[in-house]
Amino acid sequence: MVSSGSNILVIPAVSAGNIPQLTLDLLIHNLDCEFVESLDDRYLYPFAGPRDGPVGIKAEPGLTTPIEAYRSKKHTGLTLLQVRSPTLPGCKAKFVSETLVPYVEKGQYTDVVVLGSSNAAFEHSGNPFDSGAVVGTSRLRVYTTDQAKGDLSERLAALTLSGTPKEKQQLPGPPETLPESGIVLDALNGVKTVPVSAIVTFAYEGDNSGDALWLAGEVTKMLNIEPPATWRQPRSWQGIYGREIPVGIEEGLYS
Repeated sequence: MVSSGSNILVIPAVSAGNIPQLTLDLLIHNLDCEFVESLDDRYLYPFAGPRDGPVGIKAEPGLTTPIEAYRSKKHTGLTLLQVRSPTLPGCKAKFVSETLVPYVEKGQYTDVVVLGSSNAAFEHSGNPFDSGAVVGTSRLRVYTTDQAKGDLSERLAALTLSGTPKEKQQLPGPPETLPESGIVLDALNGVKTVPVSAIVTFAYEGDNSGDALWLAGEVTKMLNIEPPATWRQPRSWQGIYGREIPVGIEEGLYS
């Protein structure tokens, strides 16, 4: 369960490799979440599509929009804000200040957690944004604002890929730059009223559904939620990365 008294908002940054969005898909369809509302999408690229849902379950009527709020019926105090479209050029700061901040204040959230990803080509020991505080492995880093304290901050500091406990450490603040990470830095620097933390993975473009499954497990650990024994995958995953395209000599190149 989410810690008593917490009111946590989790939001993905549309960023390198799409891992944050895929992770939110898994959380929405596995943590007993219900659709709450669509938010103002004026600063996002236009998008519309059928409503998503787990494989094998009939889709609900209606349209999916660029930014939607879902609330967990089982885990009180957890809201997921799925963002499906990137911000328009030059509009990241406006999206944070005019869409995200008012929503955070209206919902009286105690913490905001941004899931982000960055280009793995820039992730090495000598890169300009490496703070030296690595959480778990080099594939994952956590950054927080100064006011991020308490149980959530401690669980963020304990995140590991292998599940091996880490020594208690001070989480670094926002780096100066984070290539191809979308709104991560804008949210860390622009949301002033509540603590903000960012869980950032480093990835290349491609089929990152496996990374999303891993990150979903890390997020449930951070939220103090027991993960499902088997993650139900949404229907929208069936057609991504060419999974429904025939492959091989007989059905692929020469068909």
